[in-house]
Amino acid sequence: MSQYPSHSNTPQFDANKSQTSECLYQHPTHEDIYGKPSNFLSDFFAFALLFGLFFGTACMFILAAERESAKQVERMVQIGSVMK
Repeated sequence: MSQYPSHSNTPQFDANKSQTSECLYQHPTHEDIYGKPSNFLSDFFAFALLFGLFFGTACMFILAAERESAKQVERMVQIGSVMK
């Protein structure tokens, strides 16, 4: 044995240890290759949630633009009545 202690955390391997194991090779299953089949209901609700968010945001922008245009028309009417 060596006179100098090893401070390494690496294990000591036997030189004659076999490189084979008892586990035999198995072909990958369909699930390993393609994954689990998606659940239609969860996909539908995810799409519905995203659609609702985008539709709600679009409605908010349209409503804000409609209110702003109504204010502009009201200001023009006020300016027109003052100019007469």
